[in-house]
Amino acid sequence: MHASGKLTAKTGLARLLEMPVRQAFHGREHLRRLHASPRMRHIVRLAVLWTMLAAPVFAAAGDLADPAIAAGQEDLLAAMLGREASLPDGCSFTGAGVDYTLVKATYACPGGQVVFTLTYPGKATAAAIRTTQFALTLQGGSPPDSLTDALVALIRAREDAFEWGSTTSSDAGTTEDAGDAD
Repeated sequence: MHASGKLTAKTGLARLLEMPVRQAFHGREHLRRLHASPRMRHIVRLAVLWTMLAAPVFAAAGDLADPAIAAGQEDLLAAMLGREASLPDGCSFTGAGVDYTLVKATYACPGGQVVFTLTYPGKATAAAIRTTQFALTLQGGSPPDSLTDALVALIRAREDAFEWGSTTSSDAGTTEDAGDAD
Protein backbone atom coordinates (compact mmCIF):
# COMPACT_ATOMS: atom_id res chain seq x y z
CA MET A 1 0.00 0.00 0.00
CA HIS A 2 1.03 3.52 -0.69
CA ALA A 3 1.28 6.11 2.12
CA SER A 4 -2.01 7.63 0.97
CA GLY A 5 -3.72 4.27 1.50
CA LYS A 6 -4.02 3.47 -2.18
CA LEU A 7 -2.97 0.04 -3.42
CA THR A 8 -0.23 0.25 -6.04
CA ALA A 9 1.05 -2.48 -8.27
CA LYS A 10 4.73 -1.93 -8.90
CA THR A 11 7.09 -4.43 -10.34
CA GLY A 12 9.68 -6.05 -8.14
CA LEU A 13 12.46 -4.00 -9.69
CA ALA A 14 10.61 -0.73 -9.11
CA ARG A 15 9.99 -1.64 -5.47
CA LEU A 16 13.63 -2.61 -5.06
CA LEU A 17 14.81 0.71 -6.48
CA GLU A 18 12.60 2.67 -4.08
CA MET A 19 13.84 0.81 -0.98
CA PRO A 20 16.80 1.97 1.04
CA VAL A 21 19.92 -0.12 0.26
CA ARG A 22 20.05 -1.66 3.72
CA GLN A 23 16.46 -2.85 3.47
CA ALA A 24 16.87 -4.20 -0.10
CA PHE A 25 19.70 -6.54 0.92
CA HIS A 26 18.34 -7.40 4.33
CA GLY A 27 17.12 -10.77 3.08
CA ARG A 28 20.65 -11.76 2.11
CA GLU A 29 22.22 -10.78 5.42
CA HIS A 30 22.11 -14.38 6.65
CA LEU A 31 24.20 -15.45 3.63
CA ARG A 32 26.90 -12.91 4.44
CA ARG A 33 27.01 -14.10 8.03
CA LEU A 34 27.18 -17.74 6.90
CA HIS A 35 30.11 -17.11 4.52
CA ALA A 36 31.92 -15.10 7.16
CA SER A 37 31.76 -17.84 9.80
CA PRO A 38 35.05 -19.65 10.54
CA ARG A 39 33.37 -23.04 10.22
CA MET A 40 32.05 -22.31 6.73
CA ARG A 41 35.44 -20.98 5.60
CA HIS A 42 37.01 -24.22 6.89
CA ILE A 43 34.48 -26.37 5.00
CA VAL A 44 35.05 -24.43 1.78
CA ARG A 45 38.83 -24.75 2.13
CA LEU A 46 38.53 -28.51 2.68
CA ALA A 47 36.27 -28.88 -0.37
CA VAL A 48 38.71 -26.94 -2.56
CA LEU A 49 41.69 -28.92 -1.23
CA TRP A 50 39.92 -32.25 -1.77
CA THR A 51 39.05 -31.26 -5.34
CA MET A 52 42.64 -30.25 -6.07
CA LEU A 53 44.01 -33.51 -4.68
CA ALA A 54 41.39 -35.85 -6.12
CA ALA A 55 41.18 -34.46 -9.65
CA PRO A 56 44.60 -35.79 -10.80
CA VAL A 57 43.80 -39.22 -9.33
CA PHE A 58 40.52 -39.48 -11.22
CA ALA A 59 42.15 -38.16 -14.40
CA ALA A 60 44.94 -40.77 -14.14
CA ALA A 61 42.40 -43.53 -13.61
CA GLY A 62 40.65 -42.46 -16.80
CA ASP A 63 43.95 -42.72 -18.71
CA LEU A 64 44.11 -46.45 -18.08
CA ALA A 65 40.53 -47.13 -19.12
CA ASP A 66 41.48 -47.87 -22.74
CA PRO A 67 44.59 -50.04 -23.09
CA ALA A 68 46.52 -49.33 -26.27
CA ILE A 69 49.31 -50.94 -28.20
CA ALA A 70 52.52 -49.02 -27.60
CA ALA A 71 54.77 -48.23 -30.55
CA GLY A 72 57.83 -50.42 -31.04
CA GLN A 73 56.09 -53.78 -30.53
CA GLU A 74 55.25 -54.41 -34.18
CA ASP A 75 57.83 -57.18 -34.66
CA LEU A 76 56.64 -59.00 -31.55
CA LEU A 77 53.02 -58.73 -32.69
CA ALA A 78 53.90 -59.95 -36.17
CA ALA A 79 55.70 -62.97 -34.68
CA MET A 80 52.69 -63.71 -32.44
CA LEU A 81 50.48 -63.63 -35.52
CA GLY A 82 52.67 -66.01 -37.55
CA ARG A 83 54.68 -63.72 -39.84
CA GLU A 84 57.63 -66.13 -40.08
CA ALA A 85 55.87 -69.28 -38.93
CA SER A 86 54.81 -72.24 -40.99
CA LEU A 87 51.04 -72.09 -40.62
CA PRO A 88 48.80 -75.16 -41.10
CA ASP A 89 46.51 -76.09 -43.99
CA GLY A 90 48.31 -74.00 -46.59
CA CYS A 91 47.54 -70.67 -44.88
CA SER A 92 50.09 -67.86 -44.81
CA PHE A 93 50.38 -64.54 -43.02
CA THR A 94 49.97 -61.67 -45.52
CA GLY A 95 50.17 -58.65 -43.20
CA ALA A 96 48.89 -56.80 -40.17
CA GLY A 97 48.09 -53.26 -39.15
CA VAL A 98 48.14 -51.74 -35.68
CA ASP A 99 45.48 -49.16 -34.87
CA TYR A 100 45.93 -47.99 -31.24
CA THR A 101 43.81 -50.59 -29.47
CA LEU A 102 43.77 -53.47 -31.94
CA VAL A 103 45.78 -55.39 -34.50
CA LYS A 104 44.13 -56.51 -37.71
CA ALA A 105 45.89 -59.50 -39.29
CA THR A 106 45.17 -61.04 -42.68
CA TYR A 107 45.94 -64.54 -43.95
CA ALA A 108 45.76 -66.18 -47.35
CA CYS A 109 44.19 -69.61 -47.04
CA PRO A 110 43.05 -72.09 -49.73
CA GLY A 111 39.42 -71.20 -48.88
CA GLY A 112 40.03 -67.45 -49.27
CA GLN A 113 41.24 -64.49 -47.23
CA VAL A 114 40.88 -64.70 -43.44
CA VAL A 115 40.95 -61.67 -41.12
CA PHE A 116 41.49 -61.76 -37.35
CA THR A 117 41.72 -58.92 -34.81
CA LEU A 118 43.82 -59.01 -31.69
CA THR A 119 42.59 -56.77 -28.82
CA TYR A 120 42.74 -56.32 -25.07
CA PRO A 121 40.68 -59.15 -23.50
CA GLY A 122 38.52 -56.81 -21.42
CA LYS A 123 37.37 -54.97 -24.56
CA ALA A 124 36.57 -58.03 -26.67
CA THR A 125 33.26 -59.58 -27.66
CA ALA A 126 31.96 -62.82 -26.18
CA ALA A 127 32.94 -64.70 -29.36
CA ALA A 128 36.65 -63.94 -28.88
CA ILE A 129 39.22 -66.54 -27.85
CA ARG A 130 41.05 -65.14 -24.81
CA THR A 131 44.63 -65.60 -23.68
CA THR A 132 46.28 -63.94 -20.69
CA GLN A 133 46.82 -60.58 -22.45
CA PHE A 134 44.81 -60.78 -25.68
CA ALA A 135 41.55 -61.68 -27.33
CA LEU A 136 41.57 -63.13 -30.85
CA THR A 137 38.41 -62.51 -32.87
CA LEU A 138 37.53 -63.72 -36.36
CA GLN A 139 36.48 -60.72 -38.48
CA GLY A 140 36.12 -62.33 -41.89
CA GLY A 141 36.59 -65.48 -43.89
CA SER A 142 36.40 -69.15 -42.98
CA PRO A 143 39.66 -70.27 -41.40
CA PRO A 144 40.47 -73.90 -40.84
CA ASP A 145 40.29 -74.80 -37.13
CA SER A 146 43.99 -75.66 -37.21
CA LEU A 147 44.88 -72.03 -38.15
CA THR A 148 42.97 -70.63 -35.18
CA ASP A 149 44.61 -73.18 -32.85
CA ALA A 150 48.07 -72.35 -34.24
CA LEU A 151 47.55 -68.60 -33.79
CA VAL A 152 46.39 -69.06 -30.18
CA ALA A 153 49.50 -71.17 -29.48
CA LEU A 154 51.80 -68.54 -31.06
CA ILE A 155 50.15 -65.73 -29.08
CA ARG A 156 50.41 -67.61 -25.78
CA ALA A 157 54.07 -68.47 -26.41
CA ARG A 158 55.07 -64.80 -26.85
CA GLU A 159 52.54 -62.64 -24.99
CA ASP A 160 54.64 -62.37 -21.80
CA ALA A 161 57.01 -60.01 -23.66
CA PHE A 162 54.16 -57.66 -24.62
CA GLU A 163 53.23 -54.56 -22.59
CA TRP A 164 49.96 -52.66 -22.94
CA GLY A 165 50.07 -48.86 -23.00
CA SER A 166 47.26 -46.32 -22.83
CA THR A 167 45.29 -44.50 -25.54
CA THR A 168 46.18 -41.17 -23.92
CA SER A 169 49.91 -41.89 -23.67
CA SER A 170 52.28 -40.46 -26.26
CA ASP A 171 53.63 -43.89 -27.19
CA ALA A 172 50.38 -45.20 -28.70
CA GLY A 173 50.58 -45.10 -32.43
CA THR A 174 49.35 -46.39 -35.72
CA THR A 175 51.42 -48.62 -37.92
CA GLU A 176 50.01 -49.57 -41.27
CA ASP A 177 51.97 -52.77 -41.78
CA ALA A 178 53.56 -55.05 -39.22
CA GLY A 179 55.29 -57.07 -41.90
CA ASP A 180 54.76 -59.15 -45.00
CA ALA A 181 55.16 -62.85 -45.51
CA ASP A 182 57.31 -62.26 -48.59
